Amino acid sequence: MKHIVAVTFTISFLLTLSGMAVASKLPSRQEKRALISAFRSFKHKPPGCTLENLRISTVKPEWAAGLGVCRGDNAYVLFRKRSSWEVSTYGTVDIGCGIAPWRVIQDLKLPASKQACEEISLGHEEEALQNQLRARAEAICAKEFEGGYLSETAETSVGTEWACRGQGSGEVVWISQERTER
Repeated sequence: MKHIVAVTFTISFLLTLSGMAVASKLPSRQEKRALISAFRSFKHKPPGCTLENLRISTVKPEWAAGLGVCRGDNAYVLFRKRSSWEVSTYGTVDIGCGIAPWRVIQDLKLPASKQACEEISLGHEEEALQNQLRARAEAICAKEFEGGYLSETAETSVGTEWACRGQGSGEVVWISQERTER
């Protein structure tokens, strides 16, 4: 009976420790000063704001969050550290979606739903695909037409239409992934 109790206690203790490992942590004094400084220099916040409840992610320590208290209007702040801390986003709902990994959003206990974040991330994937297609079209345009340049001509139901124009006759038109000669 003593062994069962000891094993149960050990398992409970280990589960508690593993749960602590994925919980965000309080910032050090230096981190707190840097986060407050980043928040103060953030131009898109209302005047008279203070920063409270700062947390650093233990999942990815380059992410942090806090609560901006601005004369009764509270909003969450998501920070990211590159060379220094900077505000990544600021708001009241779905904070961090499409910006930070879902595990970081959970770790920092930001108000966001997984469904909303997945929908927002899909929008970013479409945007990334369009950027890749445009870069590919620009490279082909520069190669096929001496001094060629790419211009966005229209938004169609299929996608964005780009035209490649350059010296000589003719042009090449792309609509998303389709290519036609004119």
